[in-house]
Amino acid sequence: MGDWQRAWTNMTRLLATNARVGVVDMQDPVGRARWLTPLARLACALGGSDITAAPWTAVEERCVDVVRGSARGGHLQIRAGQTTHNG
Repeated sequence: MGDWQRAWTNMTRLLATNARVGVVDMQDPVGRARWLTPLARLACALGGSDITAAPWTAVEERCVDVVRGSARGGHLQIRAGQTTHNG
């Protein structure tokens, strides 16, 4: 999505205070999987995704009780947290 920060604001306005919210998105692979970075970037570009957007940071910055995870060599970033207020 082009403007994930605006999407986050719109989404959280629809949620009740203390609602659980989750975000799954991509970043460059890390560690031993780092060699797959060119392939990951190509796949994201072909799909119209910005691999550097990092929308999961909204969960980390604006939620409490955050659960963090990753998969596929760190390529998939998973965050879930509890909202403290709308917006």
